Amino acid sequence: MKKIVLFLFLLSLSRASFAEVQTQTCSVVFKKSSICGDIVWTIPPKKNAMPTAEDQAEFVLTLTEKKVAEAPTQLKKKTSSQPLTLDSVDGIYVKLFMPSMDHGTLPTESTLITEGENSSSKKFKVREVFFSMSGPWEIRIDLRKGKKTLDSAVIPYTL
Repeated sequence: MKKIVLFLFLLSLSRASFAEVQTQTCSVVFKKSSICGDIVWTIPPKKNAMPTAEDQAEFVLTLTEKKVAEAPTQLKKKTSSQPLTLDSVDGIYVKLFMPSMDHGTLPTESTLITEGENSSSKKFKVREVFFSMSGPWEIRIDLRKGKKTLDSAVIPYTL
């Protein structure tokens, strides 16, 4: 009986861990840190031949720290700089860029809307997202502290 109870307890723990992993998909991966993010379109982009000001989209970017298993002591790299954490980030800069045309669009507007408990996550609303034409784009996101860029990510997007 004790083995069955122990088995059911361990099974419930594994399901909780799996659910936690599913909610953190990390579709936006930053290059230099354990910070990742997910984009949810609150107003999706419209595909128009001649877009107008009313065709502006917006999204929410949720930033979290990836849960990384601790490496054994002998495998850890020694670095003199502190690792970038979510606490270091106080803003983001989002630029829309079309590589095939070698240009971007007007600047977007980003606002911090929530911080999670114990700084476990931060959400930014990104407004004035305006794709000037259909085709392949890049959504370039910089993590910032003041005006200093700490890390960046590039998300391919096709309209």
